[in-house]
Amino acid sequence: MAECDELVDLEHRTVSPRVFTDPDVYRAEQERVFARCWLYVAHESQIPQPGDFVTNYMGEEPVIVCRGAEGRVRVFINSCRHRGMRVCRTDTGNTRMFQCPYHGWTYDVQGRLVGVPQYQEAYYGSAAGGGLPGIDFCQLC
Repeated sequence: MAECDELVDLEHRTVSPRVFTDPDVYRAEQERVFARCWLYVAHESQIPQPGDFVTNYMGEEPVIVCRGAEGRVRVFINSCRHRGMRVCRTDTGNTRMFQCPYHGWTYDVQGRLVGVPQYQEAYYGSAAGGGLPGIDFCQLC
């Protein structure tokens, strides 16, 4: 990656257009900024009621910020643990469940896997190798 001195000219107060297009600069930004520090994904006032949610990104990772039934705010990777499809396709709302549109796996607002269509028949009673009750979908906090 080019050094910052090559990209930013403090004397002339200019920034090279490469900062917006260079893949090496982009990768370095992802590693040095988004992967190493706290990121703002939502404010709790955006989700005042149980079941309220907003979607956002942490770097390149899509996330759901949701207030659980007991009032706790959680952040989840917006991805079904079965095939990786996004379980929430809207920006904001209120829900009791998030359901994957691919195979219908369903998660509650606490992040627990609570429904798998044809669970016994298709997965022999062992969804993702851990059984159905208590499987969380990539809970971050």
